Amino acid sequence: MSDFEIKKRSPDFVSGDEMTRIRLPYSFPTDDKYVGRNPTKNNIMISKGCLCLGPDIMKSLFFPPLKKINDYLNRLLKERSLQDVKSIFLVGGFSENALLQNQIKRNFGSRYRILTPIDAGLSVMKGAVLFGLNRDSIKTRISPYTYGSDLSPIFNPKKHEEKYKFTLCGVERINVFNTLVTINENVKIGEVRTFIAYPTHDDQTSVHFGFYTTTQKQVKYVDEPHVKKVGCVTLPIPDITKGRNRKLELKVEFGRTEIKATTRDVKSGNVRTIYLDFMND
Repeated sequence: MSDFEIKKRSPDFVSGDEMTRIRLPYSFPTDDKYVGRNPTKNNIMISKGCLCLGPDIMKSLFFPPLKKINDYLNRLLKERSLQDVKSIFLVGGFSENALLQNQIKRNFGSRYRILTPIDAGLSVMKGAVLFGLNRDSIKTRISPYTYGSDLSPIFNPKKHEEKYKFTLCGVERINVFNTLVTINENVKIGEVRTFIAYPTHDDQTSVHFGFYTTTQKQVKYVDEPHVKKVGCVTLPIPDITKGRNRKLELKVEFGRTEIKATTRDVKSGNVRTIYLDFMND
């Protein structure tokens, strides 16, 4: 794989007609063998301990990720918060791939300045080292997902979908997605958002808070197929004298690499906390 990492950054397979030779492990059979039908630009061959790929085959390996990158950039750059963007920096090992550079310049070069810094492949590592040395170097983060918690209001046939309703203590309810932060939203480090909830029935002595992620921007229910549960916390609420009129507080703090969700029963003072990864799901 290390040999392939080097070869994928070479411009030779983009502009030339020669085969790309990728060294195979010693345990791999080394007998000369044609995998393709004829020695052409579409050929795949094993020769002298190397996997040899014709230029067209080598290029075709990158078509799926190139399409995904292109589609993602098209969607991302339509975001209202990114309308003032003037430049696109290509960083990471794949940014040194000539096919990627050519595609980005062809599709976006007329609207943006396309820049590939020196040692672009080391940018991620350098960023991680700088962040480790000075954790205050990052002031904001772009949320990689839409994060939410669950709420269970009474089912309303005019507002809610029938297939998601359920019955709790004889009352029809629905599990809605309470959005905490939206995908691609710019969030300040240390920012706190507060949400208020109430028990679903009078004699409830604990409340279960579930936390979810999705790649969708608009979400209505936690039961939708693209929504994934990533954590939960149970908050004791022992004092039932006020029935359902008991205020429950959900406080969400956005950290450098995680989300801190704190639930609190205002009456009893009971607190429960959960930490959610703010960089991956």
